[in-house]
Amino acid sequence: MNYDFILSGSLRPFPDVETGSLVFRRAYSLRSDGRLDFHISLTDKRSGRAHEDAFPLYPLKRAALGELLAKAGFTDAGFYGDFKGGDWSVDGRLLVVRASSV
Repeated sequence: MNYDFILSGSLRPFPDVETGSLVFRRAYSLRSDGRLDFHISLTDKRSGRAHEDAFPLYPLKRAALGELLAKAGFTDAGFYGDFKGGDWSVDGRLLVVRASSV
């Protein structure tokens, strides 16, 4: 995920994913400690029963990730906006990294 984008105010929920019998919902919320919670909900349409959970995430931005990779000995880091090597953008959904170690 591109946390530069998410932390810029784009914490809106994801679109629901529905099948004939289930609804899957996902959303982020910002915590007071700077982390994110990733909320999920799976609801059975017939019974109305839902399972909900939340997972804490550490939202690492591109610049911080680059610094950590360099400190860990990785070189020639490349940052991309998709898995085909497209340009990375603050407004993009993905951050894909390619780095090599010596």
